[in-house]
Amino acid sequence: EASKIPCDSVDILSTASSLQGGDFLVSTTFLLTFVYGFNQEGARESLWHSLLEIAEDLEEPWCVVGDFNSVLYTHNRIGGTSILATEIREFADTVRDCGL
Repeated sequence: EASKIPCDSVDILSTASSLQGGDFLVSTTFLLTFVYGFNQEGARESLWHSLLEIAEDLEEPWCVVGDFNSVLYTHNRIGGTSILATEIREFADTVRDCGL
């Protein structure tokens, strides 16, 4: 059976959605962002930018979940094309700069 989570706002971005809610095992306010990163490396730039903008103003806990279509380390890639150093660096920089 599905549970209802109180929601204060939902922001739809081109590559990320945010849901702010509470009462998820603990009674605290948090930000939950659902992510789907584009398959093309260059198309993910707007995602990285959007996440950085969200992180700038945050004071509450933040959870980011989804498919970034990127990896932090070369050994995380299973199949597919080879990974460019810029692809790893941009994702890693965003994770670090957002405090994730």
